[in-house]
Amino acid sequence: MGDRELIEGIQKITRTQLSDDVRLEVCTVESVDVPSRTCIVSMLIGQNTTEIPDVLLMAEVDDGFILIPAEGSTVVIARSTYNQPFVVLFSQLQTVLFSADNIQFNDGSYGGLTKTPELRAQLDKTTALLQAVVDIINGPPISEPGSGSPSALQTALKSAIAGQELGDYSEIENTIITHGA
Repeated sequence: MGDRELIEGIQKITRTQLSDDVRLEVCTVESVDVPSRTCIVSMLIGQNTTEIPDVLLMAEVDDGFILIPAEGSTVVIARSTYNQPFVVLFSQLQTVLFSADNIQFNDGSYGGLTKTPELRAQLDKTTALLQAVVDIINGPPISEPGSGSPSALQTALKSAIAGQELGDYSEIENTIITHGA
């Protein structure tokens, strides 16, 4: 009986044959490759640092919910005999990517997120139109045809908008949370 057969025999008796040796390791993120969904981490072992390449950012490379760790941050990775190492815990995130056909927050009753550039373009058009109307209302008196007396409509509109301001939409965009098609 050879060494390999002896080892396999002991493993069968102890029911450890083909068992996976899974370990959790605390590491530092050296670099991240988002397109390949991997990172390079380093692990401190005693006085030495060991670099571990091709650590998956998720258990299986896919789209969906992807947490991108910040370089220099601490992560916990799972390493095993049969699987490529992957990140399981994060101390600091650089980016969160979420890809799905339909995303709903809470009950969805507020509708979809706005497309800020399109919203701003449409609000700019409305603001320009309202500004033109306000300029005419607040402009020089317009005489009524025939009688030459001041326009009653202009006077009524001027009174109606007194103290009102046009909306300022310059701060409507939150650049920290972004989305796209």
